[in-house]
Amino acid sequence: MKYIPSVGTEDYFKWRVRRCAQIVSLANEYTALVGKEVLDLGCGEGALSFLLSKDGARVHAVDISVSRLEQMRNFCRGMDIDIRKVSNESLPYPDETFDVIFCFDVIPQVTDYSRSLREMGRCVRKEGHVFVEMLPYYSLISGHHLYTYTLLPAQYLPRGFMKWWLFRKEPRGEHPSERWSTFVALNRITVKKFRKAAADGGFSIVQENFLFKYPNVFEVKINWIRHFGVLKEIIPMSYQAVLVKKVMN
Repeated sequence: MKYIPSVGTEDYFKWRVRRCAQIVSLANEYTALVGKEVLDLGCGEGALSFLLSKDGARVHAVDISVSRLEQMRNFCRGMDIDIRKVSNESLPYPDETFDVIFCFDVIPQVTDYSRSLREMGRCVRKEGHVFVEMLPYYSLISGHHLYTYTLLPAQYLPRGFMKWWLFRKEPRGEHPSERWSTFVALNRITVKKFRKAAADGGFSIVQENFLFKYPNVFEVKINWIRHFGVLKEIIPMSYQAVLVKKVMN
């Protein structure tokens, strides 16, 4: 398997920048980002914020991790980015603050994704856009977030076995315990559940992409899979959604 750099390294940041470039390109198909108030929700080390700031957006970034925010301040030094720590799904902004919100690789890791989407609906302006990318929990290859270490469908297998499998070798870079902690904390988000939560949050879904990919190696849209029931949860390695806030009469 292709090596993925360790979290916190400069190589990892560059790898994340390349990963984030595709969703920024998708956003530019819908709205110009220059001069817009944009939120990077769950910013991590700041790769997406880095790209958005370079594109001329007025970037605001939030995350729950103090250590990741410190790394972001290092990687994005010199950039005018408003960085804030949050402790849960609540966002520290007034209603209708943002023109655009990005939620990249975050939804499966929040405790309450329905509340998170409602908060996005509160904070984005009328007819504003939200761009989401996530790994559906039951995706065979990527949904468990352990793809750096194994291609086994971890979420389908006994956890005792998977923990043994993960820790059986000496760690390379990031310690397996960090990935294990991420895995056991994942919510079991599916495309079906996401669609309902988005609607309840006041959004219309204007585009969906079902992706089979390996970052920086290949990527292909398999949007036909949406017509095949449960297969849309299992086969794609990533799911993108473009949301627009509904205008209430």
